[in-house]
Amino acid sequence: MSHQCQNWNWALQDTKGKIQTWEQAQVAVLMDIRAELQSLNSMLRCPHFQHIPTTLARIERRVASRIRLTQGKR
Repeated sequence: MSHQCQNWNWALQDTKGKIQTWEQAQVAVLMDIRAELQSLNSMLRCPHFQHIPTTLARIERRVASRIRLTQGKR
């Protein structure tokens, strides 16, 4: 696979805005998938997203301690 055309936006439409061939339609769908994957990759690299497991573990510990405190008062 050639990397020369990576992240390239292809013009697939004629002057009337219609896609000419099935091959062009397939490429357009693949480009849409690529764009979505790039968006997901940027989100997954976000530090806020990467810290979600730590945040959830902290919440779980706090909730568990509050449950123990309220059960002990009964």
